[in-house]
Amino acid sequence: MTRATLSTLLALALVCGTCAAQQAAQPEYIAPENNHIAAQKIVEEVIAQHKEIGIAAIHATKPGETVCKVIAINRQRIGRPSDDDDLQTLATGVEQFHNLKDEGHFEVLSLLKDDSGHVIGLINLIFLFPVNTDADGTPFIAQAKAIRDGLQPRLHSVADLFRPTN
Repeated sequence: MTRATLSTLLALALVCGTCAAQQAAQPEYIAPENNHIAAQKIVEEVIAQHKEIGIAAIHATKPGETVCKVIAINRQRIGRPSDDDDLQTLATGVEQFHNLKDEGHFEVLSLLKDDSGHVIGLINLIFLFPVNTDADGTPFIAQAKAIRDGLQPRLHSVADLFRPTN
């Protein structure tokens, strides 16, 4: 084997090892069907009752932990740390609305409160509409608030979101 061939093989091994390490470092998120907590049941109910919602997610910090994460969603993203927009909504209490008409989405980030009015997390609802239409977000915002407000009487604490289900 020539010195050039050996160098090439070593370089390839190093690159492949780096790629494998990067893949191993990527977090593995939980799939919805393996998430047996009350928050996941809530997400499933919202999606089943509202066909115009493409994605529903609940973010919260589990009691005893310090990181706010996606704890329930209809995608394989359970366990993903909350992003800056999510954390800003939680920190300021100001709802956020994003009209992503190029993607056919209208996103609503809203505080999730328990039955006594304490903030226990965030609900993120993404409404679907035809791409590149000028959708007025008012109906989406009103619907998101109605969904959120309908959940509030059912929730007694953040721990309720993590209650195990069958």
